[in-house]
Amino acid sequence: LWEMESAIRALGTEYECFALPYWDWSYETTLTYNIEDMVIMNSGVGGIGNPENEYCLDDENFGQGNYKPHWCDNNDGDCCLVRGDCQLEEDSTCIFQTPQQTMAIIDEWEDYGTDETSSTFNGFRYNLEYGSHGQAHNYIGGSAASA
Repeated sequence: LWEMESAIRALGTEYECFALPYWDWSYETTLTYNIEDMVIMNSGVGGIGNPENEYCLDDENFGQGNYKPHWCDNNDGDCCLVRGDCQLEEDSTCIFQTPQQTMAIIDEWEDYGTDETSSTFNGFRYNLEYGSHGQAHNYIGGSAASA
C-alpha cells in the first residue's frame, strides 16, 4: 500500500498529498455491527445514503448534483453515488468477519491460491476476497461494488 501511494505521489506536485484510505472492517466488527456507527461511514466518504432514495448519498460532498459518478452519462446531475442496501444486521451482505473469523479461514485453508483450471476455487484467498473483502466493496457501492 505504501509503495503504491509513493508511486502516485511521485506523479507530481498535485498528487504529493495523496493517501489511499484503508478500512479495517475486521477491527470494526469488534466495536459495532451497526454500519451507521462504523468509522468508514463517519470519515467524510458520504455516510450510509438515503433509504428513501435507493441509498443515494445526500450530503454536500457526494449528494445528487454535487458529485457526478464516473459512470454517469447524464449531464443533468441526475446520477448519484449509491451505497449498498446494508442496513439490516441479518443481511448477509452486511456481516463482516471478525478478526477471529478471518484467522479461522486462514487456518482452515492450507493453500493460498486457486486452481483456475477447475470449476472450484480453494484457498483462503478466495474465501477472504469473496467474503468480507467483497462485502465491503458491495456495501460502499458505486463502482467499488464491481471491484
